[in-house]
Amino acid sequence: ILAMTGLFNVLPKLDPRRENYAKFIHVYWLIANAVLVFMAIAHVLVISSALGFPVKIDRLMPLGIGLLFIFLGNYLTRVEPNWFVGIRTPWTLSSDTVWRKTHRTGGALMVIGGSILAISAFLPRPAFLVLFFVTIVIVAVIPIVLSYVLWKREQGKP
Repeated sequence: ILAMTGLFNVLPKLDPRRENYAKFIHVYWLIANAVLVFMAIAHVLVISSALGFPVKIDRLMPLGIGLLFIFLGNYLTRVEPNWFVGIRTPWTLSSDTVWRKTHRTGGALMVIGGSILAISAFLPRPAFLVLFFVTIVIVAVIPIVLSYVLWKREQGKP
């Protein structure tokens, strides 16, 4: 967690598009802190379980991941083009318009997907596993494909 904190401090300085961070620095730190808090909670849950406390990690982690997705999805649309935070594909990085449209859709998918993940934590294990992994794949793949399609349209190619 300490290393991640250091990394979050260094990344904006390393980014070739570092000037954009000034436009979303508040959101950057909200996202960074949400990730750090999630990691800290996950750490406490794992240690508690290892020490013999009755912690239902198999239910709490998917719930936590879902809540993190909901939070991140709500702020994703406010992230300006950069190399380290957001949906970074060759196509989003080459076009601010593609970046914005992809992040608007990706943010909505993360909120919907996060809600599904959070609810799936309470389903029977076989249903949970299928729903969890299908949701993750959909939330990850659609924005990547969308960014390519939007970029091709922008280039005037079918």
